[in-house]
Amino acid sequence: MAPSVELEDPDPQEIDLFLACAGKDLLTLPLAISAAAANVKNPIRSISVVVPDQDREKAQSVLTEALSRVTLDRVTISVDSDWVSSETISDLRQVFGNRFGWVLQQIITTNFVLKSASRGVLVINSDTVLTRPKLFLDSNGKQILHRSSEFNEPYYTYLRSLDEDLEVKSSHVTHHMLMQPDLMRAVMRHIGFESIDELGRSVIDFSSKTGQLQFCLEFELYAQFVKSLFPERIIEIKFSNISVSRTDEVAVLERQANQIGRSKMFNSVSFHDYLG
Repeated sequence: MAPSVELEDPDPQEIDLFLACAGKDLLTLPLAISAAAANVKNPIRSISVVVPDQDREKAQSVLTEALSRVTLDRVTISVDSDWVSSETISDLRQVFGNRFGWVLQQIITTNFVLKSASRGVLVINSDTVLTRPKLFLDSNGKQILHRSSEFNEPYYTYLRSLDEDLEVKSSHVTHHMLMQPDLMRAVMRHIGFESIDELGRSVIDFSSKTGQLQFCLEFELYAQFVKSLFPERIIEIKFSNISVSRTDEVAVLERQANQIGRSKMFNSVSFHDYLG
């Protein structure tokens, strides 16, 4: 079991916040952003949101109405086609069908981190709300890495195809994760990809050959290889997330998140739409 240790640093690194948001999660997106702004102990320099091309205006409207001015001023909205080539998007859609958006979000997330000039990027799923204050990255480049119990073997089958020596000892599908761009770039060099489109092509080819449709190309890609290559930069801690069914009433979701936070039993809550 991972320990419940905490990072401590009186002058921590500034980081960026990143959320790749599907149209169905625009309801919870403002909650995810506001909770991160309130609970992340690292100073947040910028907040980047990526949505499907057709949802840009709706996302802007939702965030303008819901966020405080001081938070909104740090938000930048971009769209899927800003981050992945039209050819790769088309090929992913053809291979993955109704799972296309899920895989595309993962690839976009990894590409955002790869291109970031920040020391750290906190990636958060748009349905996940942080409920307790936490430091994610210290000034020496050491970070926390939550450990989960969601062990999905196909994820690791693909990762081992990139490095047959990779040892998987724990799972890290944790709905939010601090990623250090310099480490992500080192991971990509290690597995032999020079661009995000090369990663996309690899996944498409692997899926076409094996029929596999389940991949984790952000959380597990980062966590497993960083643990292998840079163990001194990682502190593994308990995940401590609770999944709650989603209502379409934002006020109800806010109350639930506040109640969970006051209980001090969980670090985060995920309002998964498939539980609603």
